[in-house]
Amino acid sequence: MAICPIILAGGSGSRLWPFSRQHYPKQFLKLFGEQTMLQQTLSRLKGDGFGIELIPTQVICNEVHRFLVADQARNIEHALQEIILEPEGRNTAPALTVAALWQLRSAIDPVLLMMPADHLIKNIDAFQVTIALGYEQAEKGEIVTFGINPDSPETGYGYIECSALDKSAATTGVQMVKSFTEKPTQSIAEKYLTADNHLWNSGLFMMRSSVWVDVIKQANPAIYESCKRAIKMEISIGWTKRLSRLHHPIRSIMR
Repeated sequence: MAICPIILAGGSGSRLWPFSRQHYPKQFLKLFGEQTMLQQTLSRLKGDGFGIELIPTQVICNEVHRFLVADQARNIEHALQEIILEPEGRNTAPALTVAALWQLRSAIDPVLLMMPADHLIKNIDAFQVTIALGYEQAEKGEIVTFGINPDSPETGYGYIECSALDKSAATTGVQMVKSFTEKPTQSIAEKYLTADNHLWNSGLFMMRSSVWVDVIKQANPAIYESCKRAIKMEISIGWTKRLSRLHHPIRSIMR
């Protein structure tokens, strides 16, 4: 089985103004080095740390950014599978559903690696090793999310509550998720900081395409049906695929 990287590059440019703007959001800026944040996200897929076959990357973005995505990928010689264009941003769950349904058009059922395009990750080797650990679980049919050890009581992040650390988790770094809290109050964030089983939510996910499709069918059939119709009515624009505006997925509360 292979990994298909899915990059969410649909930011609105509402942060870091005036550097980041609606038509030039921060993922297309060079904020930390010689590459833009999108290029850094693509570049961290290269190297020997995975030890797993990677199939070409799929990027999901706003249709007004399609040339930026294509040019920035081409400038670092990173071949893309497709650029899927959203007429409007619909957050993580619909984007992941579109990606999963898209991949299931082929004969394979790849493990999806869903990554935002605007993360700063300095230790690439550690990142790739962690992804390889997640792949082992996703290949078995699990849904994998990645946590970050908190160093402050941050109220702007989501928190993952993990099961108590056991011997296997100490060895492999893999734990069961018990619950998720979106942007807690200051007092709750301070409590989470002192606990040993709460992590910041990174926004990275891994799972097989078929696993996610089965889950979203049960959890939110409206998103599943909307995504299926949007793909069915997609329009090819050169090297890109534009989702149908008429059948574009409803807004999700999952971020």
